[in-house]
Amino acid sequence: MLYHLGMAVADMDAALERYGNQFGVERWATLDVTYDAWCRGVESVVTQRIAFAPWPMGGYLELVEGGTGTTCASDFLKERGEGMFHVGYSTTDLAQRPAPVCFEVRNGTGIVYLDTFAELGYWVELVPADRADALTTWIDQVAAGTPGIPAHR
Repeated sequence: MLYHLGMAVADMDAALERYGNQFGVERWATLDVTYDAWCRGVESVVTQRIAFAPWPMGGYLELVEGGTGTTCASDFLKERGEGMFHVGYSTTDLAQRPAPVCFEVRNGTGIVYLDTFAELGYWVELVPADRADALTTWIDQVAAGTPGIPAHR
């Protein structure tokens, strides 16, 4: 199930203000993350700032600052600048992959990006449904002003 749009951003603070004003978002659920990753044959340690909010038109918006390490977001920023770089799908069957994997979060989350950019102009991110459910519950709590414990990404 499609549940979020991922936007690559160069400066998280500026993006929070810009997207917040554009979409009327008052509260963002933010995370600073560090994880091991594999991206097109390159292993790296990734650090990123990430922010989420309910999108007024349905689903969620994710902002991803390029950070350090080799990622689809950092590659997108270098090659194209800011913009939508992935769509996130929640799934109960990560084995169903219509395209090969080009990026994998290596911390046991099961999060992968499919190599769809050449055909679609964006990557498809697959997230286990239980992880997506925990994340969206937390985002909704933050948006309502009653933040719980962040869902680890």
